[in-house]
Amino acid sequence: GGADWGAHVYIHLVDRFSKRSLEGLQNYNPDLANPDELFELFEKYGGDITQGHSLSKEELTKSVLGASFNRHSRSPIGSELEDFGAAGIKTIEDIRDAWVNSFFFGSESDDRTIAAAFNDKANPLGVKLNAIYSSDVGHWDVPDLTAPLAESWDLVREGVISEADFKAYVFGNPYKFYTEANPDFFKGTAVESKLPKIESQIENKTLVGV
Repeated sequence: GGADWGAHVYIHLVDRFSKRSLEGLQNYNPDLANPDELFELFEKYGGDITQGHSLSKEELTKSVLGASFNRHSRSPIGSELEDFGAAGIKTIEDIRDAWVNSFFFGSESDDRTIAAAFNDKANPLGVKLNAIYSSDVGHWDVPDLTAPLAESWDLVREGVISEADFKAYVFGNPYKFYTEANPDFFKGTAVESKLPKIESQIENKTLVGV
């Protein structure tokens, strides 16, 4: 489902940034290696590998640490090192603010993978994604059009998500989705009279990084 995909992308972005940000890349920077120590280690423990080869310390550093994969390769320069530079990402909090606060992810009523979106133990920085209820009443395998919403409560009954997560799934997150861009979205509808009591409770409080 969409919510599961959203959680996976968020986790992978943070994991990749941790290793491939400008700071993380320094762990793999050949220029920071100690060529003398590397050469000594290969002489002591890598005899079978280096036997019959005459390698200088510079050549050994390039071949072992990937400074040169082949004779046509070159080291990246300038902004080429910044996988996240064009997006303005400097910290994992930037990823959270851009991904979690900006996007909403639909899931069908019986989609158990929605648990990933609400798993604040697995999601970096302890966040829950904006999963929203997406009815599958138009699908060929729905015999009763009134059943999907009630069926979604099975996610709570079976312990897949909590009651608080369910409320966010079927109401809180959809409400944010429609009203953050247009506060008057429900004006003049039957829903409008039900909103004043809960608006003050959810306004901004479910956004992260605020």
